[in-house]
Amino acid sequence: NFEPGKTFARDVKSLPDSFFIENRADLWMMSPPCQPYTRRGKALDAADPRAAGLKRLTNVLRTCPSAALPCGILLENVPGFESSHSLSELQDSLRIRGFSFFMHELCPTQFEIPNRRKRFYLVAVKSTRPNILGTVCEPPREHTERRLEEFLFGDPGRDYYDEEYKLPAHYLRYQAALDVVTRSSTESDCFTGAYGR
Repeated sequence: NFEPGKTFARDVKSLPDSFFIENRADLWMMSPPCQPYTRRGKALDAADPRAAGLKRLTNVLRTCPSAALPCGILLENVPGFESSHSLSELQDSLRIRGFSFFMHELCPTQFEIPNRRKRFYLVAVKSTRPNILGTVCEPPREHTERRLEEFLFGDPGRDYYDEEYKLPAHYLRYQAALDVVTRSSTESDCFTGAYGR
């Protein structure tokens, strides 16, 4: 997918403006660390050191020549990001540089994927056409529930309740935090280290 020598493993905070000018990207896809914005965390927002990369890109949007900026930007983060100072600064930069943008909280269940994981999304496009995003970014209003078995591989007739898949007894202390589902379930949850604390 990439030409040799066109991938970089560097901290975005360390990149000078000249990097963006010399390596102009058509699309920026961003998923900044969520910890500064989570409802369960300290909510330090832009004051959290982990928000520095997004702050750097927000400044690049303001200071780099237009020719160095991408045509589009996609950003994903946790619910709570929508009320952050970081987003407010990013919105200001997008407006100043002539981007149209759309923001929404979406969940996979809205797209008939049986997994609950609501996230904040921002889609921005550099365009002279007003309302270029229009209804393209509107989530579906109606959806049909689908069972997990439609997404699973393996033998549908196999009994997965045998010893091979039995949860060890020492995990039972976490049972209130675990999302136990079956093939016929129409929803499931994601599990990370922060859940159940």
